[in-house]
Amino acid sequence: MTHAEVKKLRKQLARQYHPDIATDGGATMRDINAELERWEQLYGPDAPPVVKLPPGANNWTPDQWWANIKNAAQQRNAHVAQNPPPVQPPAAPQPAVPQPPPPAPPPPRPAQQSSASTTRHRRTNARIDTDFLNALSAPVARDGTQTSGNVTILWADVNTWVVACEVKGNRPCHQIRVNGTVVQETPATTHWRAERKLVIDAAKNWHV
Repeated sequence: MTHAEVKKLRKQLARQYHPDIATDGGATMRDINAELERWEQLYGPDAPPVVKLPPGANNWTPDQWWANIKNAAQQRNAHVAQNPPPVQPPAAPQPAVPQPPPPAPPPPRPAQQSSASTTRHRRTNARIDTDFLNALSAPVARDGTQTSGNVTILWADVNTWVVACEVKGNRPCHQIRVNGTVVQETPATTHWRAERKLVIDAAKNWHV
């Protein structure tokens, strides 16, 4: 049968077995639609011509019909394997997202007047660096800070290693450190509460 003949037969059967007419709740019509869909998959205009029914096929038993349907499916799979769909070209790579520029280096510290003061300054910085490293592993206080010696860590981001800390002693100040290196330092005064908030906010907004 041609595709037009099959569609015409389905329309004739629909007049007889439509759910509004038949008393089987639409079961026969569902079977008819399923057979039509199977026919179109095997013999329809979009299916490869891989099956030709021999003379006398109308007298086949159900077992013979199913055997030929399985054979048609195998031939269809072989046809698809020999004629694979065209491969789509890979998508073009997405442009890289521009990264923000690196932070400006900290301003150079003023030159010392004498070698003695330079030595003392270096020793002070070394002690501050040691206290900073020890504060990283110090227990956390109730206010969320960590203290070792003259250094108190006020806030830290473990993902970017940006840390806001407070330094006491002979040179009180507030610092922002990235990977342990001081990138910003401001003198500490008696307004330590406000200054703490400022250095924490600056550290949270720091772009690594």
